[in-house]
Amino acid sequence: MQNAKAAGNDKPTFAFGLVSAILLSAALLPQFYEIWKFKEVKGLSLTFMAVDLGGGVFCILSLAFKKTIDPVATANYAGVVILDSLVLILAAILNPRANRRRRREAEESLGDAERGVAKVEHGPADLGGQNEDEKPGRVSVRDVPLEDSGLVGSPMESRSITLCDQAGLSEAKA
Repeated sequence: MQNAKAAGNDKPTFAFGLVSAILLSAALLPQFYEIWKFKEVKGLSLTFMAVDLGGGVFCILSLAFKKTIDPVATANYAGVVILDSLVLILAAILNPRANRRRRREAEESLGDAERGVAKVEHGPADLGGQNEDEKPGRVSVRDVPLEDSGLVGSPMESRSITLCDQAGLSEAKA
């Protein structure tokens, strides 16, 4: 590679820089898929992302003080800054929404428990498949009196109360 550079051929350096930029950008694709799938940023250190973002900014600034600007390196670091910024922005927007959604769902399930109703999933085999809106392989959720749900006195009942307590709904009564 140094022989090529000495001969004035920058193509190998350009190719390695381009592959590096593509791989660096592709590295975050699985994370963006998880963000889309779960509608929140999870499984990732936001502190790491902030530090990485700062590193990208300082790398771009260091390139600004060179006599000639390297377009591949600039694109590489700009990709880091853009993608890391996007993850942090999505975390700031989606994570509070996800927390509110989980809190709302916990409150709804608490309300069901206070009414003496449990949400129970039934498959067609459980119900004999008699309902016309149920097709083989489908699962439906029905309100069932709590005493008929099989949850009273079961580990699921205490787990529901524990989850409500963790969600800040400690006023739940069993």
